[in-house]
Amino acid sequence: MSSKLIIMSGPAGSGKSTWALNYKMTNLNVEILSTDDLRQKYFNTPYPDRKSENFIRKTIVSKAIELSSQPNITVIIDSAVVKNKSIMKWWRKLSPYFDRSELIIIDTSLENCLKQNQMRDRHVPEDVIKEMYSYKEPLNDELMDSFDYISVFSNNCTKED
Repeated sequence: MSSKLIIMSGPAGSGKSTWALNYKMTNLNVEILSTDDLRQKYFNTPYPDRKSENFIRKTIVSKAIELSSQPNITVIIDSAVVKNKSIMKWWRKLSPYFDRSELIIIDTSLENCLKQNQMRDRHVPEDVIKEMYSYKEPLNDELMDSFDYISVFSNNCTKED
């Protein structure tokens, strides 16, 4: 029996949630913890204030820790993190509770993020996506050494293509 933590990385509109849902459809015992879903559930808005964001993160950490004790569980953290520091915050809080940890990076062009955003039910303002995209950075050594597996998926075609 082993537990696995998957942390998703990519700006809004990159395809993280789609990847997570596809993974869940082809694997057993997968739980997706989405910051977007919790924002809607608790605050009925995709953009709550900083205090609300702290609540969202604490809620996800608590739920992930609770789930980690289930046999053969995979917990996916679906959050628009692109900075090494932000990715490592999730890893530090959660990796001690899981047997393995993976980082999945959805590498998507800014143009594609903006196109895909327009096709979603919940639109993120373009300036927010552009700002998130500007924060993307190469993976640092600490991050490379922390995860058991790191995978990069290119997602540069839209549903229309």
